[in-house]
Amino acid sequence: MQTEFKKAISPAELSRLVAFDHKIFPKADWFPKADWAGYESYWMVVNGVKIGCCAFQHDVDFQEDQKNDNPTLRGSLYIPTTGILPRFQGKGFGHLLKCWQIEYARNHGFTRVVTNHRASNRQIIELNFEQRFFGVYAMDTWKVTQHLTVNYGLRWDPYYPEQAKNSRIYSFGLAGFEQGVESKVYPNAPSGILFPGDPGFANGQAGVNREYKQFGPRIGFAFDPKGDGRTAIRGGAGIAYDFTPLQLLAIAVNTAPFGGRVGGLGTYLLADPYASISGGNRFPNQTGFLPFAQTEAQGANLKTPEVYSWNLGVQRQLTKSWLASVSYVGNQTIHLQYATEQNNPQLIPGLPILANGNDPRCLQGVTSPGPLAANCSSNENQRRFLYLLNPTGAQFLGATSLYDSVGTQMYNGLLTNTTWKPSSLVNLNANYTWSHCIGDLTSAPGVHSPGTAYTDPNNRNADRGDCLGDRRHIFNFTGVAQTPRFSNAMARRLGSNWNTSVIYRATSGAPLTVTSGLDQSLTGAGGLANLQRPNQVLADQYSSGGGLQFLNPQAFAQPALGTVGSMRPNNIVEPRFWQFDVALVRSFQIREGQRLEVRAEAFNVVNKFQPNASAPFSTALNTPTFGTILAAQPPRIIQFALKYVF
Repeated sequence: MQTEFKKAISPAELSRLVAFDHKIFPKADWFPKADWAGYESYWMVVNGVKIGCCAFQHDVDFQEDQKNDNPTLRGSLYIPTTGILPRFQGKGFGHLLKCWQIEYARNHGFTRVVTNHRASNRQIIELNFEQRFFGVYAMDTWKVTQHLTVNYGLRWDPYYPEQAKNSRIYSFGLAGFEQGVESKVYPNAPSGILFPGDPGFANGQAGVNREYKQFGPRIGFAFDPKGDGRTAIRGGAGIAYDFTPLQLLAIAVNTAPFGGRVGGLGTYLLADPYASISGGNRFPNQTGFLPFAQTEAQGANLKTPEVYSWNLGVQRQLTKSWLASVSYVGNQTIHLQYATEQNNPQLIPGLPILANGNDPRCLQGVTSPGPLAANCSSNENQRRFLYLLNPTGAQFLGATSLYDSVGTQMYNGLLTNTTWKPSSLVNLNANYTWSHCIGDLTSAPGVHSPGTAYTDPNNRNADRGDCLGDRRHIFNFTGVAQTPRFSNAMARRLGSNWNTSVIYRATSGAPLTVTSGLDQSLTGAGGLANLQRPNQVLADQYSSGGGLQFLNPQAFAQPALGTVGSMRPNNIVEPRFWQFDVALVRSFQIREGQRLEVRAEAFNVVNKFQPNASAPFSTALNTPTFGTILAAQPPRIIQFALKYVF
């Protein structure tokens, strides 16, 4: 198969896009040409046939802007990157064709093509938040006996949610929708959505209540059993509160009625992607609410993450030059923040479940008249929970996520450490950690995306798995040695002031999540199929043939249409990692207070090949390169440095 990419957007066309952008937003420093450098488009051609337009971006919106004072001037059509031209679907091109939106936008008069660059977001989202932070603490140290010392304290961390000074924030309540509660500020808003100024909207311009009862006590002790300073037993426990950053409310300001997005999973034609969307092309948007627009609100009682931590350790000086310690560390985190979907598509009993979204039965009730005739990906909006309750009242509600704080996470670790200093010129240290972290999904550390929620809205535990940072085993060894100062002048010139250090590190692999890459549940759950997972059908998920095929594709199977897979997130572990580094330093004394250091360092000094299971490693089962190692960890790197100290 011969694959090539032919440039579709010339540098001249790119310059015209930048020039047009500066006419709308004249502050050129907001949108420098460098921000557009990655938006050039290429045709992907396979065996002489154009498959589609590829921009090598993972998340692209194209967007029309209106030059007026209407605060609802934004709207975008979103096409997920898993979509390819219909006649090439299932042919193995999905991993190559990242997106073709730019070519369509350029040919159909869209004014701008943007991605989620922070420089662009400052203008598009129009953030205007204010948040206060306040905390006080008190602590004391009590020497109970000559052998026992106790520290104790209390911290108060009241939570003041961020205030949207431009009132671009809203809340949603399922009970309000069912009762037909309407906004006084935006009368055309769907029932259940309230804005600052509406009765029942919490805490001014925040939508989230303040929380004053956030007290964090903590206590610790140190005990020397014999009073000889050779043994120490230490322990402690405490409660702490995290701080929810200002960026959280960036969710609301870029969704209806202040912004809008339509689209999602489905089949899109290059000639007219709106053909698969109920209502067709709705831009420019004058109403502020697009049919089936994505929305996400914060729960009024959203909590900040709360961490309960505890530890117990023993240190012992075994000899004059040898120290060893062993410690247990644990913590439990509650109120982790994520989204629960309030408007999940339902499978309608009695109707067939179809994979082909272009089947005429899938279009009935969407782009053609009549009641729904099948369960398909193309009629997910018409099968949403609120739409089935009240089609008229829910016509502007697509994915309706409620940002809440229901997640938990647990960590337990055993830490051992030993330090040996056989002489004043040699220092050796080794430590080993055996630990496990397990928890629910969380959107930390970034802003949550509307429409991304638990894959099974009725079973949050189905998305519980190992933490992203979980490393079951970690071992480190470091050694530092220095040559002595010789008495012989020649030996001193040649052999003194040499320092060498070695570092050896070995860790378990990072956790990976195998995804289906498809919307098999026909609900769009998990955020455009990024979280939907397959079934595991073999006990051993790893390939036994060696080579670069790390995961065995035969160990997994796509779940049946209308169901979710049985696998948990982060339950596959990428290859183990180890590395040996060496550094050699020679110091030359120039005069008093001045010296010259010559340094040579070698990383991965043995130059061992180690696979890299990060990007472009694919864990999506529907891609041809699933589970195949396509990259390596860095090879041996040697660097030299010269430093003058004065």
